[in-house]
Amino acid sequence: MARGRQAREDAIDDAAEDAHDGRPAGPRLRVKVRLPGGVIGGGKIALLERIEGAGSISAAARDLGMSFRRAWHLIDTLHQALGRPVLETSVGGAHGGGARLTPFGRELVKRYRRTMAALDAEAAPLLSWIVDGEEQDKDKDKDKDKDKDKD
Repeated sequence: MARGRQAREDAIDDAAEDAHDGRPAGPRLRVKVRLPGGVIGGGKIALLERIEGAGSISAAARDLGMSFRRAWHLIDTLHQALGRPVLETSVGGAHGGGARLTPFGRELVKRYRRTMAALDAEAAPLLSWIVDGEEQDKDKDKDKDKDKDKD
């Protein structure tokens, strides 16, 4: 994939992740899994979650503010990157078509979210320190206490 095209993919993934990943606002980690065939990030995971909830690619795309074509392209890039499908579709008919995650797709979403929750918890002290310096002040107090003990 060309560098410019990858940057566009990342920007769309980031926008979807920021708007719909279900994580609290504020400082947080942004993690992408880079594979030889593409990238998996929170935006694509959010799209999979919306598809599972809505049972439709077009409804999920509308919810995320993207075109059906864009959503389908993101799903296709996941299929190519992973070498196996994350989504099954059914063609229209009397009740219309639909889409649902494959067992692998559901497991991917579950494991990605579980990993992100663990990373968020692990990163919380760092992010707190960056934003308001709380931990830095505690560390200074510890250093002062150590200096007093030496005297």
